Amino acid sequence: MESNQSIMSPTLTGIVAEIKTVLESARGNVARQVNSELLSAYWNIGRIISEYEQTVPERADYGKQTLKELAKVLTAEFGKGFSRSNLQNMRTFYLTYEKCQTLSGKLSWSHYCELLSVSDPDKRSFYEKEAVNSNWSVRELKRQIDSSLFERLLLSRRFPFENGAVLGAVGGVNMGNGLYAIQKLVFEEKKYTMARLLEALDADWVGFEEMRREFQTQPKYGNGIREVDETVAEVYRRFAEACLSLPCVYGDTLKPNAISISAHQPGGALTGATPDGRKGGEILADASLSPDHGQDVSGPLAVFRSAMTVDQDAYQGTLMNMKFLPSALSSREDLEKLSSVVKTYLTHGGKHIQFNVVDRAEMEDAKLHPEQHSDLVVRVAGYSAYFIRLPESIQNEVMDRTEQSL
Repeated sequence: MESNQSIMSPTLTGIVAEIKTVLESARGNVARQVNSELLSAYWNIGRIISEYEQTVPERADYGKQTLKELAKVLTAEFGKGFSRSNLQNMRTFYLTYEKCQTLSGKLSWSHYCELLSVSDPDKRSFYEKEAVNSNWSVRELKRQIDSSLFERLLLSRRFPFENGAVLGAVGGVNMGNGLYAIQKLVFEEKKYTMARLLEALDADWVGFEEMRREFQTQPKYGNGIREVDETVAEVYRRFAEACLSLPCVYGDTLKPNAISISAHQPGGALTGATPDGRKGGEILADASLSPDHGQDVSGPLAVFRSAMTVDQDAYQGTLMNMKFLPSALSSREDLEKLSSVVKTYLTHGGKHIQFNVVDRAEMEDAKLHPEQHSDLVVRVAGYSAYFIRLPESIQNEVMDRTEQSL
């Protein structure tokens, strides 16, 4: 005799398949809802027991007797599931999870009973998340707890790229430029003493305007000038060495990172005057390998040469931003040139580069008429954002980046 499936028409087969999907989904939803309600009920039973105990003097002995009697009454009326030990679990369940809303509907009551056997909150949270994310059965959860998975991972993991072990560098280019200026004007040319420089920095360059111009006009990173670029490279090398020499709570050592995201703005706000001629509170160079604003005047290839001077291997991440006018990338030939430059950079130690292809005039108009530019997206430093939603300080920083052409 042929099966029902073999004699069904293609149309009927499709209908049955859809109905089957609906029913299976509904059953799953019902099961999850029942489980959630059961967890909520057990949590509330635990709450009632705990609150009752608060009103009873000498509750330790009296509480045990109460739970025993309560177990008998509830079992007689509702059946299995209300033994004294299970009621004790409900009480502990309530005391352990302060809010019922934090419970995961993906875990059963049996899962939570296993989790309650773990007294350490961090360990218990770890096993709970793993059970949810890995869809562990109760048996698997018990096995992992009994095998001390948490402790084994804690001892074995080195967290080589764990963000909690990362220390981010911000303002490295400003420091490198400043150190180069000190080397030239203080130590080589001996035009100023360190004491005089410190006096000028403490005064935020006020009253030292001519001196500031000399420090500002010293050669800067981003122009392919070997001596300056090597000074910046030395800053990043020493920062990486310092990070890698410090122990981390996660194991191994701290990891150096250099992707400012938008930290160059608040970082600048907290930093006083610097020997590169920058005044206190002014924004720092963005990203980590981008030249400071407007100081790269020798074209994009010089910027790439400067960035490739820095040994980036030790860093979890580095970042360089560049801005092009739309007209500079209007032809296929222009794009092929840019592609070749990017490939050269990435195959010579570069880790990350990103571009803004936008006209300054459009950004200026967006500041004046934001309602007309709601779709204008720019790359900040590690993330893209709608231009009109950025703080004015970050808007200005993006606008002030040098506009390159190939």
